[in-house]
Amino acid sequence: MNWAMLTAIGQLATVFIGVPSIIYFAIQLREQNRERRQSAVNALKGMYYSRRERILSTELWDEIDRTMSDFLAYKGIQEWWQTRRHWHTEAFARVVDGIIAKCDEPTAYSTYDLKQVVLPKDS
Repeated sequence: MNWAMLTAIGQLATVFIGVPSIIYFAIQLREQNRERRQSAVNALKGMYYSRRERILSTELWDEIDRTMSDFLAYKGIQEWWQTRRHWHTEAFARVVDGIIAKCDEPTAYSTYDLKQVVLPKDS
């Protein structure tokens, strides 16, 4: 057996083992991202129902409302909401629509002056 033959066997092993592993990894990563998005939606709906049942205080709901207002101010998120609104209950959809109706300019991803950031000194 010469080096060329060993190289060919190594390349075949890569094709038969490596490529399916990469495909499997990509599929798992996509599923994990889908589950995370669904988890975020479920958490938000859970907070909404907790507020509706008066388990979540007004102060905490106002914090959630302000956070949602920052994100829902973006046109892309508003367009996404319009295409996915039917996934949710009508009561929850009215809450989100109300937040969108009062949205100002988007600020969630506004830039910050990095020159004003104070970093801790190394010890």
